[in-house]
Amino acid sequence: MASGTDDAEREFRELLGTGRLSTIKNWLVELKTLLPDHAAYAVSRGLDDWRDWAASPRTPADWRNAQTAMRMQGYLWRGLITGEKAAVDMLSLSGYLAAARQIARRAWWLILLTVGSAVAVVVAMSLLHSIPPTARLIAALAWLGGTLFAVLKASGALFGSAVKGAEGWLWQTELDESVAEAATRLPPPARHHRITGSSTGAMMLSEHVPPVATEMPAAT
Repeated sequence: MASGTDDAEREFRELLGTGRLSTIKNWLVELKTLLPDHAAYAVSRGLDDWRDWAASPRTPADWRNAQTAMRMQGYLWRGLITGEKAAVDMLSLSGYLAAARQIARRAWWLILLTVGSAVAVVVAMSLLHSIPPTARLIAALAWLGGTLFAVLKASGALFGSAVKGAEGWLWQTELDESVAEAATRLPPPARHHRITGSSTGAMMLSEHVPPVATEMPAAT
């Protein structure tokens, strides 16, 4: 990075320009399965954070102070991409807890929806006056018990898949976000914005990539 404020701002904007970032992010998508676990996603999300930071109004001091943060950021990304640093080694307890909380939130809505449907059926059955009260009660309890059993079984399968370490797809996608947060070094007080829901862990090719001077190096 250049020492002058004007040069620093110009270099940041060139480095984080739309065309350059789209190209790099597309490379990361294509190389994701060849790179160490979580590395491609963490770098891609970090680039988004830096792009958003640079697009916001900044003072001359912001650009100068960001030079140190960017040098540290490059060091961390290089370690992830080359495998010198295992992604999960960057996680603290809070990173694992954040992933677990997101999994619990996903399962909670599934359980709530299913239980709500079961309760609605029980209430509807209780309103059928043509059926004797005892028969209605037995049928309602049987329906509720069967539904709760199905919910617990489905939830157990969901959590089982989520907590099986390397085999848990849901756990791995949430770890993607936790690693991205741990590996992003924005200038204070800016912080990584965690993605939740179905977008977590998703990486897609950009269909429209403006031409840039940088080309992907040929494999040797």
